[in-house]
Amino acid sequence: MKKLSIIIFILMILSLGFSYVIPQTHTDFSSIFSFHFNSEAEFETPPQRSSFPIYHMEIRDKDEYLAGNMDIFFINQWDEPLDNIQLNLPANMTGQNNIIVSSLKMNNKNVAFNNHADKIIILLPQTLMPGDTAIISLTFETHFKGNFTRFGKYDDTYLLTLWHPVIAPRAAGNWVSFSWVPHADPYFFEASIFHVDFYSDKYIISPHPHVQTGNHYKFETKPVRDFSLIMGNLSRTSQRVPRGPEIIYYSREHRADLVENAVDIFSFYTKKLGPYPYPTLVLADVPMDYFKGMEFSGMIFFNDQQTIDVFTLAHELAHQWWYGLVGNDQIRESWIDEGLANYLAYKYCQAQALPVADAFRMYFSIMENNYRGFSIVRKIHDFPSDIVYRQAVYLKGANFWIRVEEIIGEKETFKFLKRIQEDYQYGIITTDIIIQALSRKYDIEASDLYKLLN
Repeated sequence: MKKLSIIIFILMILSLGFSYVIPQTHTDFSSIFSFHFNSEAEFETPPQRSSFPIYHMEIRDKDEYLAGNMDIFFINQWDEPLDNIQLNLPANMTGQNNIIVSSLKMNNKNVAFNNHADKIIILLPQTLMPGDTAIISLTFETHFKGNFTRFGKYDDTYLLTLWHPVIAPRAAGNWVSFSWVPHADPYFFEASIFHVDFYSDKYIISPHPHVQTGNHYKFETKPVRDFSLIMGNLSRTSQRVPRGPEIIYYSREHRADLVENAVDIFSFYTKKLGPYPYPTLVLADVPMDYFKGMEFSGMIFFNDQQTIDVFTLAHELAHQWWYGLVGNDQIRESWIDEGLANYLAYKYCQAQALPVADAFRMYFSIMENNYRGFSIVRKIHDFPSDIVYRQAVYLKGANFWIRVEEIIGEKETFKFLKRIQEDYQYGIITTDIIIQALSRKYDIEASDLYKLLN
């Protein structure tokens, strides 16, 4: 009994890990990337998108700030008319005026807009019907007035995430604004394509394909959830995943076995979830408060002052599929990507017969009992504390998939998750889509599945 108590105590400490808290150039839009989703009966409403927003940016590093010109090819992807378009300014979430927009046009004409601290509302001169397009042009600057986890200037290292204006996502017929919560991810993005000309004398670390000529970095991406970079000098080592991407690790002092473990974990996920469509994945040790790890499209930040265990590494790598390839509303339904990342980390550790797997299985079950009757499908702002958020979302969220596995089996669970990846890649998935698809395919009462989340 004493040994069990020690294990539980250690796990409570570990639970503070992974994504957890620790105390105007001319643009040619003639070619638009297109694709189609597969569809079968169990997925009643797969996304019907034929193209993506395209961001064309010219960025010049002015040392103290970045000066940018941006053209956004915007398409009304929703089946409803739009009278306005919202641009979010993610780096302004914490109250600092890091992103400053100085001019804005639509289709090369002046347009009325309301400028708020953390967003801009463009008032359309005429309604934009479903399928209609527009070109939004703006000039902006990104300053480093206030660091926060994920963003800022730390001595000679610049973390460029959430650093530019972005089309706001939509949910339930409304634009979604970002409101800061330090212990969670208070944002999510529609997948987009980025064509970026970035001029800087600093070394740029990026997972995205690019060509460098002198101080000119030219990027062209596939659809990605975000366009994040690091500016700074870190040493590099790498290893290729068999029939997969090159994993590149940047750090001042490389951790032993991190890349080898990442390659093994990544190979496991590729077999279970399907191929990874990008050529590289970047892991980087960086100055970061509050978290041990943080995921972005093609890139993972690790806190350079914290130990990164195998479970944490597996959790963060799983986010490349759940957040990166298949997105979700992380403000209202964060249990989806966090619960799946924990479940998959557990399955990897279980497959490797690591003792931590049994310990976490027990911990998931404890949290299911502790939070019985407490719905984990709620806005991140509505959790009473950061501890409740972490335990309910990450642990009870993972236990949902363990309960599903008990009903349909491990093989069918992975088959189901792989199918989601195939049908919703680059899209957004919801709780209702997951529940209804499970109910139809496996003849499970939807109400019983919803109970597992309450």
